[in-house]
Amino acid sequence: MLALLLVSASPPAHGAGPADDQVEAYLLDHGLDGALSVVLERRLARDEGDARRATAHRLASLYARELERTPSPERLAALEEKSSALLRELDEKQGLDLRLALARSAYLRAERSIERARVGLAPESEADSARRLLELVGPRLTVIAMAAGDRVRALEEQEEVVTDGEALLRAALTESRRVRLNAWFLAGWASVYLAELDGAGREQQARHALVAFGTLLNAEPRAPADPARARKHMLEDEPGARAAIGCALAEQFMGNAEGSDRWVRLLLEAPDLPLKVKAALPAWRIVIMAHRDDWAGVLSVTDRVEQERRGAGPEPLTPVEARLLAWLALAPGAGAGGDGAARAAERGIVALGALGEIGALADLAPRALPLMERAGSPYLSNLLRGLRDLRLADERAGVNDSAQRPPPPAPDATALALYASAERSLGAALSLPPDPRLDASRGAAALARAAASERRAQDAAGCLASSALYAEASTILGRSDPARAAEAQRLAIGAAERAIELAPEDERAREALAREIGVFLSSHADHPASGAYALRAALAPGIDRQRSIVLLGAIPPNSPVFRQARRELTRLRYLDYREAPPSASTSAATLFLQAASPVLEADASDEAAGRLGQPDAAASVARMVLDGALAVGRREAALAQRAFDLLSALHARQAVPGADFQAEYRYRKVQMAVLRGQPALADEALSELEAIDPAAAAQARRLVLDQALASWRDARAGQPGAARSALARRVVALGRAVLRELEAAAPSADSAGTDRLLVQGTVAEAASALWSFDRDEEMRVLAALLYRAELRAAPDPRDLLEGA
Repeated sequence: MLALLLVSASPPAHGAGPADDQVEAYLLDHGLDGALSVVLERRLARDEGDARRATAHRLASLYARELERTPSPERLAALEEKSSALLRELDEKQGLDLRLALARSAYLRAERSIERARVGLAPESEADSARRLLELVGPRLTVIAMAAGDRVRALEEQEEVVTDGEALLRAALTESRRVRLNAWFLAGWASVYLAELDGAGREQQARHALVAFGTLLNAEPRAPADPARARKHMLEDEPGARAAIGCALAEQFMGNAEGSDRWVRLLLEAPDLPLKVKAALPAWRIVIMAHRDDWAGVLSVTDRVEQERRGAGPEPLTPVEARLLAWLALAPGAGAGGDGAARAAERGIVALGALGEIGALADLAPRALPLMERAGSPYLSNLLRGLRDLRLADERAGVNDSAQRPPPPAPDATALALYASAERSLGAALSLPPDPRLDASRGAAALARAAASERRAQDAAGCLASSALYAEASTILGRSDPARAAEAQRLAIGAAERAIELAPEDERAREALAREIGVFLSSHADHPASGAYALRAALAPGIDRQRSIVLLGAIPPNSPVFRQARRELTRLRYLDYREAPPSASTSAATLFLQAASPVLEADASDEAAGRLGQPDAAASVARMVLDGALAVGRREAALAQRAFDLLSALHARQAVPGADFQAEYRYRKVQMAVLRGQPALADEALSELEAIDPAAAAQARRLVLDQALASWRDARAGQPGAARSALARRVVALGRAVLRELEAAAPSADSAGTDRLLVQGTVAEAASALWSFDRDEEMRVLAALLYRAELRAAPDPRDLLEGA
């Protein structure tokens, strides 16, 4: 019998083998409920009889746990569908935890709708749908609570006689008590809401709520909760404290104000009321007092809140309390025959203004405006009028979200007139001397005025006017709300961009855009969008190059546009380097290479991982880096090698088309071979280059000649004769090839110039050395011919005579 009673408390999976059990235990221990649900769903599909029922119980508990975690709407819908299908496998008194979780999910949807409707955030139709849902869910919760109660009693009877399996029994008993308590708690609150919404059945629903809450608050069995039997320690836990609030509401809905007040006093006097309940209590007291039309009592509650919270912030009421107070006090028929409701409404409106809750004021504006006009409050009257007209204009123009970037306003005269009226009223409010209490609302009012201006703008001038108003709103907000100030400044930028779209040649629009971007960068440098704006400013037509370099260099590495910005910075620094005078060339090259290095490394990493998306851009950076690094020399040899490696990878996979790239790649290959002192590789690359671009090969041969000459001169003192001679012969061979190229380019001796003289001298020197070392007659003749040619061309032949 004990096994049957404990079947819902993790029963054994009779149809599972040892391997299945091990998988299930592992998934359970590691909290992998999603994977475990898939395992159990597959097992359920194949199991039969008792094994199927056992698996269904386990899966029900798993679904229940996930439902209580409030999954995403999509997952929630799928879970509810699966859970409903699973419960059809079980009888009414089984799977209570899942039944409770399903009912709780439906209850929470209804509760949200009712609470939204209470403060005007949801239409009556939504509240009606919630009421119908609670009419279905409430009885289900009662059935679940009673079934759980039966189970608790059966387990308690077993507890008295069973000695084996005590731990398992206690776990099952604890779980059943949890289900019973939660089901009665939710059933009670479902009845409270139904009592509030249903005038005809109010008393019956309220009485049912008191009976449900009685199970949590020490009432006699099946008797309504009684504050005399409730103990203060029961209010130390959130369910008990919230049940006491529900009792206060239920008594009020039954017309028993005295009974309601007794519950409220019990809560106020509780020494250790949970903080969440303590924070929510003033709002519920406002609901209770408003329901009995006791506005003096409502004001007394707000006065007490102000006393308790004085000094905690600019406004003692929370946004929820202030909105609730104003909405209930402005309800039709509230406070008939007195001014208490009007004073309460004014108190709520002022509190919302002090909190900067412009959205709430816009919702209240149609009801609140006449009251504030009678109260003689010009700032709030203009503010509410402007918000009302802006809302009406948006509705007519089809703008659903006041924060969205608007399309061009529809050519509707009524909507445009309402936008204009809203802008005037909000401007009038902002022109009044500031009221320190309402300072928090001024920035939002300025933002609303700018929105009204933008939505009625028909041309560039109108967009520029709204851009200026957004900038003004940003300035006002900057004092108290930096995040919204940044968004206002972004809207100022957007309005200026729209002006440029409407009038591309309007210089004022371009100046406005540059100005507003500059303000954003100086005021909100840490904003995630600052990098994009800096990049935009740096790319603006006509901007000074050095100003662009400063803007681009300030963009942080965590910006989404950092890499794009660094690529542009690399290009600009390269231009600086190429244009630098000789005295500043090395420092300009260093600055260029510092800018280019992160871009090169990122491109190389992407190429290695197979995700490089812009091979042309990567090749361009690598080519520039090679140019700068090779000019600096061996100090940047490692960087030059990384750039060449990237070019080699792009060349190998033919990622960059075009003969120019093919020629430059081989030219750089010659350079790298020269830098590394690899003459054989340099000759090979030179041969490849000559085949596709003889002019480039001629330039490259000069590099190879210079390297060969340096190697020979370095080796003259220490190398053995054969090696030394080989180096000299390489110089002669390369030099004679260069002389042939120079002869072909400028056959006249008069036009040969310094280059030919230098090469002739180099070849003559090497040839003379070969005559001296090896007695090579051919080299003697060659040296003599070259020296005679130089004697004829040289202005001062003494040095040449010495060499000859």
